[in-house]
Amino acid sequence: MKVYIGIDWSQNKHDLCFLNEATAHPAQLIIPHSPAGFWKINETRKKLGVPIDACQIGLETAHNILLDFLWDQRYSRKNTKGTIHI
Repeated sequence: MKVYIGIDWSQNKHDLCFLNEATAHPAQLIIPHSPAGFWKINETRKKLGVPIDACQIGLETAHNILLDFLWDQRYSRKNTKGTIHI
């Protein structure tokens, strides 16, 4: 099952919403802008039983350390109309 992860990016924290194909919200969380916060994304994904290749992430910025972390974890990436979806 595909899961969509929307990330509202800011300098100090990030609001995340996980959605599945049935538009259910299996998880929502707020993480700090830190390595420990970034790892919570993977922890939540694993608790939901979703492999990385079934995730699509929408993020409103193309340049920050959070993107580097997600790419290092092997989340896929594509760019459409100035918005990064990884």
